[in-house]
Amino acid sequence: MRFSLAIATALTSLLLPSHVSARLDATAPAVTAEEPAAGEDDDDASTSEAGAALTDPRVPGHALDAVLPCGLRVLVARDASLPVAAVILALEVGSEDDPPELQGLHHALAYQLLLGSRELRPGELLATVNDAGGITRLATGAAQIRFESLLPVARLDQLLWAESHRMQTVTVTDSTWRRALSWAGDDTRVATTAPREAIAAAHGDVKGLEHDGRRVSPALRKLTPQQVRARLKQSFRYDGATLIVVAPSEPEETLKRVKKAFRELPAQARRVPSRSRATTDAPAPAPTPSVDPSEASEVAAPRPRVVAVGRRTTPAFVWPIAGTPRDELAATVLCKVLNSQRRAGDEPRRAKIRCHHELDVRRAALVVWSTGVEDPYALVRARVERIAAGRERGAIDRIRGELRANLRHELRTPIELARRLAFAPIDGGDGGRRLLEEYTGLSLLGDPESIEASATSLFDPTRGVEVTREQKPSAPERGASEEAASEEASEADAGADQAAPAAVEGTAGGRP
Repeated sequence: MRFSLAIATALTSLLLPSHVSARLDATAPAVTAEEPAAGEDDDDASTSEAGAALTDPRVPGHALDAVLPCGLRVLVARDASLPVAAVILALEVGSEDDPPELQGLHHALAYQLLLGSRELRPGELLATVNDAGGITRLATGAAQIRFESLLPVARLDQLLWAESHRMQTVTVTDSTWRRALSWAGDDTRVATTAPREAIAAAHGDVKGLEHDGRRVSPALRKLTPQQVRARLKQSFRYDGATLIVVAPSEPEETLKRVKKAFRELPAQARRVPSRSRATTDAPAPAPTPSVDPSEASEVAAPRPRVVAVGRRTTPAFVWPIAGTPRDELAATVLCKVLNSQRRAGDEPRRAKIRCHHELDVRRAALVVWSTGVEDPYALVRARVERIAAGRERGAIDRIRGELRANLRHELRTPIELARRLAFAPIDGGDGGRRLLEEYTGLSLLGDPESIEASATSLFDPTRGVEVTREQKPSAPERGASEEAASEEASEADAGADQAAPAAVEGTAGGRP
């Protein structure tokens, strides 16, 4: 069986350590292809591989989407390529939900779940996977936390039982909380290409998106075991989670095994947080006043609202992405098209656009830089209009063909298919059968018209923000603010000296 797992590990290209490592959701399914060269002709014929991908039959198979009596949503699919099973417990909670005074809370709580419960010894769940030759990973982000496992299918029932006890009566003591904070503090802080304040503004001014959720503050160290248990009970619940299982057996048979493992949990109604998009939260644009043509030749077009943050000098624009597989793939294609577009004849010679896709489940974003023109947004708008008008069909066909070929190859492995299913829309569980082509978003890559149509909505100016340089205060104002900040810092330092926590025990090498 260990030999089979070695094959599975090699084929899935999971270069993961035997212990758990926490990473942002940007390391989730790779859906990008190599960037086209800047001078490549968009109208050239696609490569044979990309062209074949566009004519391939639909991705076979289906997924079962159901909700158990305990409120747990279950997504089950089949992959019979290897005798292994991929299991992901995805919690629809993340650093976005941290209280302002407890930044980093949910990231640390995720580690606390590794330290046992009433039925599980500390590290027992990890040992269930690792002792069988499997691999595990913890992935944290702004709006989703995932516990991922890949192990021999013969151990699937054992892992399902352990998962049904992961969040029940979690063991919390002073020592386990200090260890969880130590592991959380060892994780790498991850930067974004755009200021986090701008990403938060684009998603509807969600304050929780203004930090990366990985800071271990003194306030976290002061939490008592009773307070940690209360936070766990509030945020880490089965009725707000989704269990994804990809195994060799038929989905109906796998679902029966899941139901058996979770049948003892108390009945609960399904509840998940609302991850509204900026289109829902943003106020409607003011009506455009009527203008007499004799008085004005043109009515000003709507523009993204301005957000002044940091010291950025290059004009940048940020648009939110809903985070579903279709939205993510549409954003990927459009971003690559913008990066490969040629300069139009009426544009200045130095006009240039760069686009970057910030990946994060539920809270992804597109960041666009526009340079070499007097009006940066006018250049972005003109380039997007070219896409929506169908004038970049050659580039779209090439890029969607490459992405489809890459995704079809990746989704042949159980862990990548399970990860992709974790991106499924947050609302579901009606008990129906869903084609994998739809749930993974691959159906979009066969529909260039839908990709072109999505350009208008994705780059809607009422949803985006323009990032500008924050204005410095005048000399008198700056002197007063600096004096106040100095006094606040002195008071904070004095308080910290009086309540300095004990040294934290444990290191990254001491993880289970």
